[in-house]
Amino acid sequence: MLERSMKGFDDKYAYFAWSLPANYVLVGPSGILVFAVRSDKGRVTVQGDRWREPFSLGRFFTVFAREGVGNPAFELEEQIRKLRGLLNRADAATPDAAKTNGGKTDSDARSGPFAAVPIEPVAVFLNPDMQITLDNPVVSVLRADQVKDFVRRKTRETKLNNATVRAVTDYLVQ
Repeated sequence: MLERSMKGFDDKYAYFAWSLPANYVLVGPSGILVFAVRSDKGRVTVQGDRWREPFSLGRFFTVFAREGVGNPAFELEEQIRKLRGLLNRADAATPDAAKTNGGKTDSDARSGPFAAVPIEPVAVFLNPDMQITLDNPVVSVLRADQVKDFVRRKTRETKLNNATVRAVTDYLVQ
């Protein structure tokens, strides 16, 4: 369903689903967007990094049949950490990366060609019936029909050069 939101983007973008340490990833001129996707219906309240679903009888009876919102902010933080580690391994493998990092090649290194590539977390709700109340969320929270406009807005705000986008995409494809 998220794939439908990605239609219409040109070849400057690459979409990865379930093939990287992060489940849903979009690489493009604005950097890397990592998505946490939820398909539940009902209500959710987001306050900072806290995600709550108010009690309802319907939720009670479907507790084992539904996905649940969980905490997308925490999930995304973990996925981004793993993805950044993967990108840092690519940096460590290049000879110039070891020089600019004082000889260090561990996954915590923040140098090399991919270190400056921004990675942004985004929570996406696929069900249009989901009622979302936001109070200063720490991650962007969108409905599926808002994804395309969000990506285009991010591309206007941040522009990576085409060579960097291609290098990141090529590395992630491997």
